[in-house]
Amino acid sequence: MDVKLIEKLINIVDKSGVNEIEVEEKELKIRITKKPEQIISESTSPQFFQMPIPQGQQNFQQPVASMPSQTTNEQTAIEKPVETKVKPSNLIDITAPMVGTFYESPSPDAGPYVKVGDKISKGQVLCIIEAMKLMNEIESEISGTLVEINAKNAQPVEYGFVMFKVEPDA
Repeated sequence: MDVKLIEKLINIVDKSGVNEIEVEEKELKIRITKKPEQIISESTSPQFFQMPIPQGQQNFQQPVASMPSQTTNEQTAIEKPVETKVKPSNLIDITAPMVGTFYESPSPDAGPYVKVGDKISKGQVLCIIEAMKLMNEIESEISGTLVEINAKNAQPVEYGFVMFKVEPDA
């Protein structure tokens, strides 16, 4: 096979849409394969640009000191600190041991098992969780005062959901 013929084959493959050519003569076999072009992609991470603010819109918010004065009552109301209740850090969470529907009472006509502020004892029924048509009574594992009820009656609860917060007895 002639070198010029090989060069012609290379040019044919290069200029045409063909990716591979194979020629066989007697005991000589030539295969010319064109590698697909590598596509270089740019980073797909988001790029952030800071947009310039148009000239007329730069002072869209006035500083607090330059705002018109307010009446004395409004100023004292604003300056008075907001009082917040600090919850004790020793509260114990009572969580849902299963997925199901939370019920606060044994029947729709009956009152709830417990209310916020109630003293509860170990083993006392706090609620019912219905799971797969079975009513499961959830009992307290500690004695103390019920501080918070997070579950709503006849609403679903997930496993691990904090249903109650209890301040344990000392």
